Amino acid sequence: MRWRFDEVVISRTVWANLPPALVYYCRRPAEADVHGAMR
Repeated sequence: MRWRFDEVVISRTVWANLPPALVYYCRRPAEADVHGAMR
């Protein structure tokens, strides 16, 4: 995911979920996604 977004933040484990989960917060699409070409 890091090559698609400029910032990727991983949350703490969500233990209330079954099975427990991680949440990925992906912000700002990378330039390649905005312009349709690789960086």
